[in-house]
Amino acid sequence: MKISNRKYEHLKIATKYPEKDYYTGFEDVLLVHEALSNFNFSDIDTSTFFIEKNISIPLLISSMTGGFKEAEKINRRLAEVAQKNLIPIGVGSVRVAVEEKKFLKSYSIVREVAPDVPVISNIGIQQLIEGGTDLAEKAVELIDADALAIHLNKLQELIMPEGEPNQSGAVDVLKEVVRKLKVKVIIKETGCGISKEVALLASHLKINYIDVGGSGGTSFAVIEGLRAKKIRDIEKLELSKKFSFWGIPTAISILEAKSVENVEVIASGGIRSGLDVAKSIVLGSCCAGVARPFLEAAIKGPKFLEKTISKFNKELMATMFLVGASNIKELKAKPYILTGIVRDWVFQRELTQSYK
Repeated sequence: MKISNRKYEHLKIATKYPEKDYYTGFEDVLLVHEALSNFNFSDIDTSTFFIEKNISIPLLISSMTGGFKEAEKINRRLAEVAQKNLIPIGVGSVRVAVEEKKFLKSYSIVREVAPDVPVISNIGIQQLIEGGTDLAEKAVELIDADALAIHLNKLQELIMPEGEPNQSGAVDVLKEVVRKLKVKVIIKETGCGISKEVALLASHLKINYIDVGGSGGTSFAVIEGLRAKKIRDIEKLELSKKFSFWGIPTAISILEAKSVENVEVIASGGIRSGLDVAKSIVLGSCCAGVARPFLEAAIKGPKFLEKTISKFNKELMATMFLVGASNIKELKAKPYILTGIVRDWVFQRELTQSYK
């Protein structure tokens, strides 16, 4: 199947299969209510700094789509709301645009429409192993990006009928990309989370940001399983069933990554509310990436996107008021309680820097 067709199929499945209540770990993260604080709700400031630019809220429109005809309209709508609300935005893998120039506009439209916000390009580690730093530079140049997200998707590659589960030489190419690129580099998982061991390696490679992409959100194991079922690939379908719940839940992955010094963590994977955003910030993230809710809203239309942004913002502000944080710096310093699986994981993995 052509890559452009596969991208379209991914989008159709991702927005149509029922979203289940997968465990993200945020269920076992409790924030401490502060009954008295010396500021008004209207005084709350959600602005922060991300990839060398000021943004209005610690929220990222995560890398999602591009590379087929309908994607241009979707990315235009996402970029319009990003620019209007000063929110950073990522695009889906630009591999398609590199190979088929006719789809370039479906990606470049983002920078055209959103000139004042951080824009993140995206390419897979498998493609970088083959294309090297030249491909990385091209991925940035195609959309005049402020950063390059390099996605790691072992599980998806294993299950995808067209998968390329190869990572030999990955560390060497990452080292070279970081050395040569003039923009920030982000390591990004796509639904299975980042461990402290990978975060430590990223730190040694001088990688600036880690997007944890934890389990609990949209599952590419499920998506690829549905694709495998359609073409009657029984072996891939069985893999999908066995590993649909594989990975490190998002809240836990934040704590794993933050146990390593000198890395900035982006929370993503099942972020579905402003309360989730607040919890991710308290756990140590610099911002939270959201995909499916924005994608579904973009397909419906601009007013639905605005409502979704407003919902996240109001819920974040409400949480900040309740815990006594008038700005994001104060929110980062607020205490939290870990229970259940998250608490057990932190103890057994000795994530000592996760404690406050």
